[in-house]
Amino acid sequence: IYGTADPSAIWVHEGRHYMLTGNLAVLHPFGLKKDMPEHKGDTTYLFVSDDLVQWEYLHPFYTSNRKWTDEDEDNMCPDFFALGDRHVLLFISHNHGCQYYIGTYENDHFYPETHGRMTWEDSGYFAPESLVDDKGRRIMWAWMPEKWDHATHQAASWYGTMSLPRHLWLAEDRSLRMAPPEELAS
Repeated sequence: IYGTADPSAIWVHEGRHYMLTGNLAVLHPFGLKKDMPEHKGDTTYLFVSDDLVQWEYLHPFYTSNRKWTDEDEDNMCPDFFALGDRHVLLFISHNHGCQYYIGTYENDHFYPETHGRMTWEDSGYFAPESLVDDKGRRIMWAWMPEKWDHATHQAASWYGTMSLPRHLWLAEDRSLRMAPPEELAS
């Protein structure tokens, strides 16, 4: 059993293309409703391709850990990349918003060493994305949806906005740091 939602985070490693997908469609029916422990909590599914057309499912990318996340948290909109001497996995859970893991990537598996949240009070910092700019900096932004009722949402001509960009880097203690937006101009 694996999910194919939000296919993203495509990267090339040793000449092959890799992609992560989210687990929301697996978490609720199998992890929570059928009480299957191996499908509880956040995870992503790893796929590989040699031609970007045919994709082969490999395995869950990492093991979810209850010391960091709850069993009802999903992992969607995954964004995976190298940062310094570690790798970072940005993601959202629908009930707790934007989060990240920092760890190592070996043999097509990710091994989280630390976890952090970018949303604390609500899930309003959502769907993280990042890229590397022309100066080699990892730049991240997220979607910030409105907390409107259904009628207001239907009447509006828009829904949500993008956050200000943030420059991400690893501090000496390997914690994730984000620069204020004004530093991006320099």
